[in-house]
Amino acid sequence: MQTLQLGGLCNAFGNGIVLPFTFIYLHNVRDFGLGAAGLVLATNAGVSILAGPIFGVLVDRIGGRAMLVTALVFLALGFASYPFVHHPWQGFLAAFLTGIGNGGFWPSQSTLIAALTPAERRPAAFAMQRESGPR
Repeated sequence: MQTLQLGGLCNAFGNGIVLPFTFIYLHNVRDFGLGAAGLVLATNAGVSILAGPIFGVLVDRIGGRAMLVTALVFLALGFASYPFVHHPWQGFLAAFLTGIGNGGFWPSQSTLIAALTPAERRPAAFAMQRESGPR
């Protein structure tokens, strides 16, 4: 379970570090306007809000482990595609992929934490997750 918690911490830290630099990259390197760069990153957040409940249903049907792997694949594809972004539509596509991954990570991880933790220790386990999770 500690490995799962460490993964959540790394995910939260990585997103917190990468997203500001993604904005700078899109604006300074790819010459996106400030508004366009901001909208690309906002797409990530918007898609994440929509993807979370969908992943919740899929976690119930398919399982937490499979959906966590799926979320991580979406995150990897999304973040790996940013260097290939040259036009705003490509940035929106990369943000869409990362948004799906971000939205799917947390419900999948929460389900696995609940499954791996004895009932009497769940409050502490979820407190640790929320301490490392999104704000």
